[in-house]
Amino acid sequence: MATTALLGPSAAVVPLGRSGTADPWLVTALCLAAVVLGVAGLLAGLARLRRGLPVPSAGRLFAGGLLATALLAGLAPVGSADVLSYAAYGRAVATGADAYTASPARVLPEVEAPWRQTPSDYGPLATAEQGFADVVARAVGGGGTRAGARGTVAALAVLGGLAFAAVAAGLDRLTRHDTAARTRAHLLWTANPLLLLQLVAGVHLDVLVAGASLAAVVLAGRRPASAGLALGAAVALKVTGGLAAIGLGVQRLLRPHPARELARLAVPALALAGVAYTLAGPHVLDQIHEASRFTSAGSPWRAVRSALSAVAGAGTARAVVGAAALLVTAALAVRLARTLPGPSSPHGDGARAALAVTLAWLFAAGYQLAWYDALGFVLLPLLAASAYDRLLVVHCAVLSAAYLPGRVVPLPGALQTSLDVLRAGICPAVVLGVLVLAAVATGRPAASAPETIVTP
Repeated sequence: MATTALLGPSAAVVPLGRSGTADPWLVTALCLAAVVLGVAGLLAGLARLRRGLPVPSAGRLFAGGLLATALLAGLAPVGSADVLSYAAYGRAVATGADAYTASPARVLPEVEAPWRQTPSDYGPLATAEQGFADVVARAVGGGGTRAGARGTVAALAVLGGLAFAAVAAGLDRLTRHDTAARTRAHLLWTANPLLLLQLVAGVHLDVLVAGASLAAVVLAGRRPASAGLALGAAVALKVTGGLAAIGLGVQRLLRPHPARELARLAVPALALAGVAYTLAGPHVLDQIHEASRFTSAGSPWRAVRSALSAVAGAGTARAVVGAAALLVTAALAVRLARTLPGPSSPHGDGARAALAVTLAWLFAAGYQLAWYDALGFVLLPLLAASAYDRLLVVHCAVLSAAYLPGRVVPLPGALQTSLDVLRAGICPAVVLGVLVLAAVATGRPAASAPETIVTP
């Protein structure tokens, strides 16, 4: 990934004012190699840990992951041009425009397809963070409102890298009393090459949502009001922050005095999220509603929608697929609530409830992208190791590969054809397989795992 960034502008790396274009075959091969080698190493590490074979120490994984984070956050973004739209939304806020109605390309010309005319579909707290990044970047670099995107992108990358490191530090502390659990936490998060690609190199804001969700789960047991504020922040960042809220809410409804238990969590969450969305205006939800109707090319639901469209029309197909995906998600959540493994930390019960809903949505939703999986990876370390670790790794890996090299730019015909087969053919099949396996897996760890040998 670092090599790809250092090669300069390409089909995988946004220009940010630089000239030249690296060979698209080369950068695609480098990115694909990073995904394949990364997932192979990650699965091997998890397997060795599960079998009690020697693995790198948690300290080494922690330090190595942080070094990789610092390196990638300081380089040009790789594998996605989404950060340019983030920068445009931030520029809109910082200059008094409305990020939820303004055309990103008019605010910041560097914004690329397919988001040039698409207003923000993120929460008001995310837009505020993007505006803060723009203000800081222009204060440091100058240029006023006519400054380019480079400084804002760099500021967003630093903020994202800091958030990723903060979550890593939090997981390290939460698992510090169990060597194997601590090592697994850093395999699944800090040193996970898929997350380093999607969250750090790709500068996706889902790292902020993951951090807020983790905070909510950790605080839910003893400080429900604080947990509610964390959930409100997660939802104010992105509506998918509500996944953990649903899981924790259902958990409280099953306890004695359910109304009181739910209110202690929900009132502060609704207050914070409600104030944020109210101040931003009701139109904030317009683009979110529009985006919820889509299905991504890597999802198996795209083929279902296409087939139904030919018979019943696009509108009917969209409604049927949306309802079907919701039903499958709900059914899978109920199944996972019964089959997810037990806790590996004092906060595991809350993580289990939140993860049942989160994994169900990740595996069954109509719109699936690799960086969404951060919401699952951040909670898995709080539960015992199980088959769901491997399923989420495979899910994230195939979605990561399917959307390479990252930018929506013209590619050589043979390369584009190969990528289309991967994205619209192989990826949906693998994602469907993961969904089926998640529905039938027991998720229960071995009764007695061997002692883990950790290399110093």
